[in-house]
Amino acid sequence: MINQPTQSLGFILADEGYDVWLVNVRMNTYSFNLSADLGNWTFDWDEHGQDLSPAVDYILSVTGQSSLSIVAHSQGATSLVAELSVNPDFQSKVKLSVLLAPVTYLSNEKSPFFSVAAELHLDEILEFLLGDTSFSPTPGLLKKIFAGSCNILPSLCEGALSSLFGSTKNLDPNRMEVYTAHWPDETSVQNIVHWIQNARTGLFNNYAQTVEYQPQNIHSPTLVIYGTNDDLGDPADVQTLVNFLTQGGGLIRTTSINGFAHMDFVWAYEAANVVYPLVISTLNQY
Repeated sequence: MINQPTQSLGFILADEGYDVWLVNVRMNTYSFNLSADLGNWTFDWDEHGQDLSPAVDYILSVTGQSSLSIVAHSQGATSLVAELSVNPDFQSKVKLSVLLAPVTYLSNEKSPFFSVAAELHLDEILEFLLGDTSFSPTPGLLKKIFAGSCNILPSLCEGALSSLFGSTKNLDPNRMEVYTAHWPDETSVQNIVHWIQNARTGLFNNYAQTVEYQPQNIHSPTLVIYGTNDDLGDPADVQTLVNFLTQGGGLIRTTSINGFAHMDFVWAYEAANVVYPLVISTLNQY
């Protein structure tokens, strides 16, 4: 919802007549903590995936429906694929999954940040220095300064984004102040550690590194859309995911968007023209 109503998928879907629910993750600015203890930061995207099941149950109980469709971007797609692959009951309630720039396997990721962090074993350093606590890259005043500097020097933000996600020509530099006022947000150290671990192994594993998720267990309809310039959700790694989804029989289509980087799927104005029509037509079909 971060762009104008005609450019933001949430608003577009509402205008199409869909009942739109926004599902958040634990402990960021806009969410309630799902843990009993407000100080409990021992969670990562494993738990984000597990949280989806009761969220879907709640939505279905309110709407009186038996199933729904889910559109997920980036880490949202990570959590969704993880939970679908291990929870058949949850999978039976999802009539369609739309994965935008999904990040699962990381053998080919080219993100400078995650590549360096994995090489230096930054996950072990973070665990040792910070323990089970919050990870806040831009808290309070620093976040406001970052947002303001993006307004003055958009190239600063573009460089920071490129170091994480890949270069893009699709973002409006005059809009960067808005994006960085809301992103990045707070998460847990454990979540960052999990990402760095998987960047080093290249595998789609749980936090404990004891379970490798099995996307081939997903039999429900799935649409995958990815960008050719995405350094985090690299096209080769997306293809690995697609191969497993094909084995499960649920994959209905894979589409690449030329020149799109990771955040373009939710931030680029052009997404409303080149991405969302396919999302809507597929939702209408199912």
